[in-house]
Amino acid sequence: MAGLAVGATRLVLEFLHPAPLCGEPDLRPALLRSIHYLHFAVALFALSGAIVVAGSLLTPPPQDDQIENLTWWTLAWDLPLGAKGDSQTPRKRAFWARVCGANAILLMCVNIFFYAYFA
Repeated sequence: MAGLAVGATRLVLEFLHPAPLCGEPDLRPALLRSIHYLHFAVALFALSGAIVVAGSLLTPPPQDDQIENLTWWTLAWDLPLGAKGDSQTPRKRAFWARVCGANAILLMCVNIFFYAYFA
């Protein structure tokens, strides 16, 4: 949210103070006059990353049950025989595994198409 606010402020300033024509003095704020937008983007990325890292370090880590199945490393495999749980769990996981696999193949095809078309 902080990065969005800073970036939106820069965008509003760009619209309120357009670049002067050639030969006219540049009376825009220093943020617009002296910092190129791509350099500003690098600084904005660094600011956003620093805020994310600070927020992560200042909060307690989540419990294991809160992050279960969020990544490959926290993936809960099928329940062992005799364990309590929903009998549909393996079937649901198999369905979503196929959906994720199909989406991955589709995205790879789209990426290959864009690479071939624009390269």
